[in-house]
Amino acid sequence: MDNSKSLEQLARDAYSDGEEAVVELVVSPALKLKEEKHRRSQNSTNSSFPSSGDLASKKKNNSRKETDRKSGGQPGHKGCTLNQVPNPDTTVKCSPESCECGHTFDGSEEFIDSIRRQVFDIPKPVVTVAEYVSEKYRCPVCGEIHAGDFPAGVTASAQYGNNIQASVVSMMNYQLLPYKRTAEMFENLFSIGISEGTLRNI
Repeated sequence: MDNSKSLEQLARDAYSDGEEAVVELVVSPALKLKEEKHRRSQNSTNSSFPSSGDLASKKKNNSRKETDRKSGGQPGHKGCTLNQVPNPDTTVKCSPESCECGHTFDGSEEFIDSIRRQVFDIPKPVVTVAEYVSEKYRCPVCGEIHAGDFPAGVTASAQYGNNIQASVVSMMNYQLLPYKRTAEMFENLFSIGISEGTLRNI
């Protein structure tokens, strides 16, 4: 195709050359555009292209604008520095046992100073089991038998509590974890072999 000619002149030439020329004029650019779109959409997951090309494509199509700001916290931003607390939950004393000369420290008069370091951590999650026992009493006056009522919601001989059920809903509906990964999480964190069927019911 001669790119120096105007679109109108190209159309007139194609018309005078016959039907095949008109088809070529209209179809050829459309095919090239379609092929280009198809080429741009290909990556390592839907073609034989190497995965290294995916990263290059992402960098090329990145719409983020470059700025002069450095990475990390910006001036004026309030940080979240971890500071010691005055009343820790537990205190572990790290005391020396003895001196090289053979003296054994007993903590009476040898102490002169100390250095405090604090470790913030989450306690290992532990599942607790609460048992509810409905006791039966017989009235000594009339002989009527009465049984204690279970709390609302306690309906099965063994069941998961409200906190576990709320965690399931949060993991699956908010964090969007699938059934299998949610079951694996409860097994790894709490040693609970909860089935996918139970997750679905919750």
